[in-house]
Amino acid sequence: MAEVEAMEAKISTLQAQFEKSRNDEEKQDIELERKRQEALLAAQKLQAENLAAEADRRAADAARAETEAKQRALDSANASARQNELAKLAAKRREELAKLSKDAESEDPDVLIATFQLGKRSAAKSLFGTVNISSRDRDGEIYIDNKWMGTAPLTLTILEGDYKIESRWADGDIGGVSVTLKAGRREIASITKPPKGFIYVEGGTFRMGSTSGSSDEKPVHSVTLSSFLISLYEVTQKEYRILMGSNPSSPGDNYPVNNASWNDAIEYCNKLSQKEGLLPVYSGYGDNIFMNINANGYRLPTEA
Repeated sequence: MAEVEAMEAKISTLQAQFEKSRNDEEKQDIELERKRQEALLAAQKLQAENLAAEADRRAADAARAETEAKQRALDSANASARQNELAKLAAKRREELAKLSKDAESEDPDVLIATFQLGKRSAAKSLFGTVNISSRDRDGEIYIDNKWMGTAPLTLTILEGDYKIESRWADGDIGGVSVTLKAGRREIASITKPPKGFIYVEGGTFRMGSTSGSSDEKPVHSVTLSSFLISLYEVTQKEYRILMGSNPSSPGDNYPVNNASWNDAIEYCNKLSQKEGLLPVYSGYGDNIFMNINANGYRLPTEA
């Protein structure tokens, strides 16, 4: 602001000098200098306007990011509260089942048969659900919450609740799914062996964000990810060249692709999906790219 005022004052001084001068050559020099100063002043004002517009845009982005962060925190808090409610309900029902079993053991055997069959057995049975577990490779060893249960395929009747079901193969591969089992219901858990070169990453909840970073990092909040498969290594230039027909990178086949755009990367994902008979995730062109989150094809990792 002070710089603009100084330039305006200088232009006024030049105008006064022009009016007082009686020398045509001197007046011409003064006029040229005044026009130069006016051009500089116009450029200075434009720059100030652009800076102000950019500041407004960044402030709007920050406000929007803060609103989104608050909504994510609220969603996370609601999900956490619901999870706690489910955990308390499951614990309460486990306690009820244990009490039923203890009461049954302490009663007179002659009375126990009628009472258990008519009342207590039906009450206890309502706490259980059934899960059918299958694996693409039948030699997978099945674990539920890290406890070995047998070899796939399996049909198990277990207490209702949330479970992590994994299939572990002799070659070290691991695949898994998360299942919410309801009392009296039957669920199907189909576990796929990871493709060659991929690893299984178990889902979970973690804290991310910052209390002192930029606006899009605030606030610190909980993020829950479901389990997923991801390539153990980056795509090599040889893999890219064989599928795409060209190699934009250097220095050689066994190095990662290092000179491809985001659009090149999603095109590679789609072509690999089509080659393996999977539904491509991405569609569209240029800046108008759409993602089908329900497709089973290859996709790029995304931020939490």
